Amino acid sequence: MDKKNTECSQRIRREVNRYFQRMGKNNLFDISHDPNRFEAVICAYINSNNNIDYKPEFVHLCAPFIFTIHEEYDAFYCFESLMQTLDDFNRSNPVNSQVALFLSWFRSFLPDLYGDFQDEDINLSEFVSAWLKSLLASQLPLGSILQLWDVYLSTTSFLDFHPFVCLSILSFLKDSLEELEYSEIRAIIFRLPEIDIPRLTRLPTFNQKSNNIKSN
Repeated sequence: MDKKNTECSQRIRREVNRYFQRMGKNNLFDISHDPNRFEAVICAYINSNNNIDYKPEFVHLCAPFIFTIHEEYDAFYCFESLMQTLDDFNRSNPVNSQVALFLSWFRSFLPDLYGDFQDEDINLSEFVSAWLKSLLASQLPLGSILQLWDVYLSTTSFLDFHPFVCLSILSFLKDSLEELEYSEIRAIIFRLPEIDIPRLTRLPTFNQKSNNIKSN
């Protein structure tokens, strides 16, 4: 794979190091070889798409493929396919519009938590945009992401389903979040705890909300 962009390679390496440090003792990656694989896959993707600039979330979006797929070229094609799917969806559904729609659902279905976030001056657009753009890969621990993406990648409409998962996570964490202040809320929403994804998506309240939204 072509890795001619030295500056980009260095940025990828730095983000991979931060990602590994964040996982700490729970890091299951091979720290000797996997940084090279992250670099190769992401650089190959950028070199194949000259109109795309590197973003730190690429590392997080690539991580499940690096972790689960042994062959580098297979990981690359899976990552490229995901990025193309995201790009196509975002062209038809601009991120700002996705955020606005999500916030209307958040306000409607979790009004108390929405009000608490406003009272604490949480930048709602910032965290919602991050959750939507990264498919929670930058926020959830790897174990939860593997569970979540196992569901997502077995369907053709996972990007339509994703906001409902985000709403369900907020509902699941509602009681604890309502007791917290600004800095504590931010610490949780940008670094979510391990979550039982299958249990989360089976919650009756979640299914009722998603069905109501889809019917509107």
